[in-house]
Amino acid sequence: MQTPATLRRLRQVYEPACRERLHLFHPSNTLGMANGKDSRTRYIWWLETACAILIVGALVGIIATVNAYDNKPLPHWPYQLSINSFIAAYSVILKTASGLIIAEGISHIKWTSLKRPRSLRSFWVHDEASRGPWGAVHLLWNDKGRHISSLGALIAILILFLEPFSQQIVTFPICVQVHDRNNATIPRTNYFQEEGTFTRGATNNIPWNLRNAINEGMFATNKLQLNVSCGTGNCTFPSRYSSLAFCSKCEDVSHKLIRVPWPNPRNITPVPEFARYPNITLPGSGSSGNLTLQIVAAAGCQIAPCVRSYSGDISIGKFQEKQESEYMLPRNLMYGFYRAADLECVNDSKKQQLSQMGYDLEANPRWLPYNVSVRYNETLGKVTFRGTCQFMPEDKFDEFCDKSKPGAGSEGFLLTDEAAQIVPAECVYAMTDMAGSGLIANRFADLFKGEIQEHYSFSLPALFSISEPLMAIWHAGSGNGTLEDMSGFMKNISDSLTIHVRQHGHPNLSQPVLGETHSNTVCIRVQWEWIIYSAVVVGSTLMFFIWVVIQSKIDQAQLRKAWEKEGVHAPFYDFKSSALTLLFHGLDDGSRRELVDVGSTNQTSEMEKRVKNVDIQLIATERGWKLSTVGHHE
Repeated sequence: MQTPATLRRLRQVYEPACRERLHLFHPSNTLGMANGKDSRTRYIWWLETACAILIVGALVGIIATVNAYDNKPLPHWPYQLSINSFIAAYSVILKTASGLIIAEGISHIKWTSLKRPRSLRSFWVHDEASRGPWGAVHLLWNDKGRHISSLGALIAILILFLEPFSQQIVTFPICVQVHDRNNATIPRTNYFQEEGTFTRGATNNIPWNLRNAINEGMFATNKLQLNVSCGTGNCTFPSRYSSLAFCSKCEDVSHKLIRVPWPNPRNITPVPEFARYPNITLPGSGSSGNLTLQIVAAAGCQIAPCVRSYSGDISIGKFQEKQESEYMLPRNLMYGFYRAADLECVNDSKKQQLSQMGYDLEANPRWLPYNVSVRYNETLGKVTFRGTCQFMPEDKFDEFCDKSKPGAGSEGFLLTDEAAQIVPAECVYAMTDMAGSGLIANRFADLFKGEIQEHYSFSLPALFSISEPLMAIWHAGSGNGTLEDMSGFMKNISDSLTIHVRQHGHPNLSQPVLGETHSNTVCIRVQWEWIIYSAVVVGSTLMFFIWVVIQSKIDQAQLRKAWEKEGVHAPFYDFKSSALTLLFHGLDDGSRRELVDVGSTNQTSEMEKRVKNVDIQLIATERGWKLSTVGHHE
């Protein structure tokens, strides 16, 4: 049985709460809290919407910035700014804006989820998650992915790693930079006419620098080098280029030698036959020695004008050139030239025209013996083309020949300008007959005549010869006089002549090979996979934000509808992370009295234990929305 004093005490505790709730359900009651209009709900999320725009803009800014400098040299900006500075700035914007969206979204969820009774502990966990990553971890553990708030908590954790991971987006490897204004060059020529002075009729005196090129090939220890141009020491050139040159070719002609018996008018005893035998067994040696002696050998060599095709580059100041192919130029005595056209410069329609003019294009798919001369006219200051119709098929005469241009002597008429220029000047390679055959007849014809005599003494054999070129042949290569030794010796001469020709061609018909100049520098290389991390954070944040906005409208609509059925006008609320919301819209008076024992402790850890069995719900009162206990189990 309760005493009057006890009843008075209970009345003092519960009567205000009962009066408050009875007043709440009166049909004429508007709660005095309808001063906020529903039309203002669109402004509840204006800050978060602005942040959503910011995070998208920051991600686009990162992508646009790194894409603009991907695989390009490191830019030099004022105040020593680097590209990582901009990435870091964008990342801070992304991190801050995403953090605000997540914090406000989780805070709003802790209120909207109370449209039906929920644990007070869940309310507290959501509040902790909106304040930092440790609370987010706690929410993940408590929620275990059952609610969209778990996604928000996960994003809050991922945001922590945005800045360190964003610094992995770009790397700075050493790369090669191309300099557009500084071209590299390799000498080459299409036309060579260095002939020297004429003496004794048809012969000519070989110029000294051409003689010197031959001597360099025979005697120089170090191979001559082209005068290439490369300002940085690292240059690249087209995959293949060609130049007028000299080529050599040697073959074994030992089988063509005729053995002539040595005349012996005085009947002198010849050398014993055993000295000619390669297999000799010395007395007392117990073994035989196999002497592989080549008694006689002969090689026939040729050095003639040709076209060489190369590939080359310059790396770390070293020029490396590889010969890809060569073509011996045919000699045309009628026109006094060694000349050919490169068909790789001509398209199929032009090739068809050449075939119609009587040229045989099947003999060689690339090189064509050509009868059109290409020269530079000093008076006109331009390249001129001249070709005759002497061997033109009759049915094509009117198409390709100009009857208003008679040729000299038996040449007949000349080609039309269009027909003469079917092959462009840079693809026609020509050397005057005097420059080519004159070198052969007046230099090489007598260069290797003579003999070398070998005399033995008690020490070493001695060689005597008045011909230095023959001495060079004797010592060429391995010194054994093999075909490889002779081929290498002649190639050295032709290589030296080629360098001379490439550097002393006609100045107006010797366009050098143009290449790109490179230098080693620091470049930016984007690791796009690291941008995926930022993109995932942005995409997840936007998805979370959109879900929260939509779900909050649904939850609030359901909550307000439930209270309006009781005759209460329930306004829209914008409760999020503000501390004022919790101060003025926290537990109602009755709930505080019911939970007086829970709040009697000053230890947070103790309060956490006491609220495990407390459920709360959001209710409408005359002083606005309040939290009210639904059940409290001691």
